[in-house]
Amino acid sequence: MNSSLFFRIIVIVAGSFLLLLTFYMYAKRKLTDSIALGWALFSAVIIMAGAIRAWSGWSRALALASYPMVFSVSGLIILIIFRHSIHLSLMIMKNQELAMHVSLLNQENEEIIKRLRRMEQEMSQMRETVPAAVPGGGADGQGAAEVAEG
Repeated sequence: MNSSLFFRIIVIVAGSFLLLLTFYMYAKRKLTDSIALGWALFSAVIIMAGAIRAWSGWSRALALASYPMVFSVSGLIILIIFRHSIHLSLMIMKNQELAMHVSLLNQENEEIIKRLRRMEQEMSQMRETVPAAVPGGGADGQGAAEVAEG
């Protein structure tokens, strides 16, 4: 087995692993739709770069001794970026959830304010009718006691 074929197989395996990892993280709701789609397309390009001979011609330019270092560095960079995209997806989902909570709280706040205004109107109507019905009545509440004594 020549080194070029070995390199191509490793690239196909790495792309397949990244594709499976992307689907797994999407299924676990750790990636949003658009970010998962981007990683799936990137994984497909990696797989095709290893599978299509014309796309993997650059692999013959690498020396056999440099393969472990190339795979280590590029794999580490890809996994770091993947991890950051997971964190970004989680923050996007939490931001959407918080926006929904804020919307619900604003709606509830508006309902409470409407109820409060209605109660204030009812209280002002009650204050207007109480002094007219009870002589000497007012806000101090002694008008009813005076009527009872008199």
